[in-house]
Amino acid sequence: MTWWHDLAMLCGWLACGLSSILALPQALALRRSPTAAGVSLLPWQALLASNLAWAVYASLAGRMPIIIQSSISAVITGAVIIMICRATARSAIIQIVITVLVASVILLTLPIPALFGLAASIPSITGWLIQVARIRKTGRPAGLSFGGMVIYVLCQSVWLIYAVATTDLALVTAVVPLLLIVSAAAIIYLLAPTDDQVRHGPSTFSAHRLRTRNSRTRNSRARHTRPALLRPTGRTRTAGPPSRGVVADPFPAETPYVSAATGPITRIGRDSMPSDGTDVTTREIRTHTSDDA
Repeated sequence: MTWWHDLAMLCGWLACGLSSILALPQALALRRSPTAAGVSLLPWQALLASNLAWAVYASLAGRMPIIIQSSISAVITGAVIIMICRATARSAIIQIVITVLVASVILLTLPIPALFGLAASIPSITGWLIQVARIRKTGRPAGLSFGGMVIYVLCQSVWLIYAVATTDLALVTAVVPLLLIVSAAAIIYLLAPTDDQVRHGPSTFSAHRLRTRNSRTRNSRARHTRPALLRPTGRTRTAGPPSRGVVADPFPAETPYVSAATGPITRIGRDSMPSDGTDVTTREIRTHTSDDA
């Protein structure tokens, strides 16, 4: 079917264009960010190894879109690895050599397409799982580009259409797990707090609102709670509202109270200060009930 073949080629070249700039947002984010905090090196090493392996596979299978995409993406991914190594004081040469060795091991599975696709995707899946764990631990890293993850998901989606249209079993086997893992990583990134929130806790507004609510709760409890020792047994006498500037005595003289220890008591008013200088606010005189009389 001509239209199906044309659709496959269109998806292939579209995926080629998207995948070629896949690492570009991350490279720009690292260039703007003073550090590479929260950015894992392993996903980018895995991506570089995958690009190298796919470049060799596409050269043997005659897949021109994959050849162009893998070559351009390998160059940009290598630049990202170099910037991460500089920010973390690592040797970029050693990391790239290790990546090339991993790509060589992946190429050993070329005779079996499905096994090659799985082997080519395992390093990337491992790297993205580590990145997801780091996001959950540290929040949204300042050096991690969400736009790069979105482009990655789009690339894998278009590559899946191209792989199904061309019946490329190796590409289908490699794309499906990566599409699921990176989609989950993007969702977790959106739900995770920023690194500032993880470092400093809730925002100032939220903290102020929490303090205000706690203060209101304490004040409300203080207004409605009386000491267990003194509880009014009846109506207290009120002499009307106090005049301006005068603070009313909350415990008027001769107000009956019930003591948990001694029964009905009467608190002596402040105008009844005894001559011996005893503090009347701590004195209690037990009253005689009618039964005692």
